[in-house]
Amino acid sequence: MTQQKSSIELTRRAIDAAVTTARRLGLRVEQPLLLHDASNALVHLRPAPVVARVATTTAMSRQGGAEHLAREIAIASHLARAGAPVIPPSGDVDPGPHTEDGLALSFWELAERLPGPPSPAAAGRALRECHEALADAALELPRLEALHEAERVLDMPGAAEIHSVEDMAMLRDGLASMLQELSALPLGPVHGDSHLANVMHAKNGTLWFDWEDAFAGPVEWDLGVLLGQARIFGADETPQRAALRAYGPIDEDTLDLMVEARALQTAAWAALVVSRRPHRRPMLERNLEWLRARRRSSRRPAP
Repeated sequence: MTQQKSSIELTRRAIDAAVTTARRLGLRVEQPLLLHDASNALVHLRPAPVVARVATTTAMSRQGGAEHLAREIAIASHLARAGAPVIPPSGDVDPGPHTEDGLALSFWELAERLPGPPSPAAAGRALRECHEALADAALELPRLEALHEAERVLDMPGAAEIHSVEDMAMLRDGLASMLQELSALPLGPVHGDSHLANVMHAKNGTLWFDWEDAFAGPVEWDLGVLLGQARIFGADETPQRAALRAYGPIDEDTLDLMVEARALQTAAWAALVVSRRPHRRPMLERNLEWLRARRRSSRRPAP
């Protein structure tokens, strides 16, 4: 089976798993609609105001993904109870996580999206509200999991087919050094994947979603992720900078370090992304080019 056919088949399985589970739980589903299909498949279970989130690419390194979905439900539930700007788990059906056909999935409230992207300033303020609401949360989150998971991804058999020997050495050395550096910083609950595509301009406000990558890390991690995509890929940083200003003061040296940490994480993860979606390889190459340039100018010695 080709990579494209395999990817299409996985998406079909995800939709079927969402519909089957929802109906088994008593939800009426007539016209499922695929809203998004990348690291996870998001399926609107029409006519119910419920969206299923099915782990697909993410499950490849997460033993199915149920544990991450359980953490996401716990965090979003805590934030929703605190009145923080998030999309909450579904109240119409048990949010899960559930397993169907070997796929882990959860159910979420359908947020009514308004036209246009969210205001970057509103996104920054909303992220700050979420961080403040999480500060006293009694949640058990793995320490620096984003980087530990990146190391595990590099250990997977397919990683060596995507990365060169030299790039594998660069990523392994960079991740080990970054883990040591970040371990010395104060750690607390963070979103983990807080770029501007994970915040929605909705009828009831500017809402953050996709908390499955949450872990215990420096709060600045989320700000590095916010800026990272633009910085790494050479895009205009104006929207991200507006969000950061609205968030509040941040040390620029710490922010720069978090961008590097994010670049290491995404380059490692790209081994899984490219295995499903070969057309994403140019993005991986740009990520690796940024890291190579960073390494040449870095104080860290080559392996």
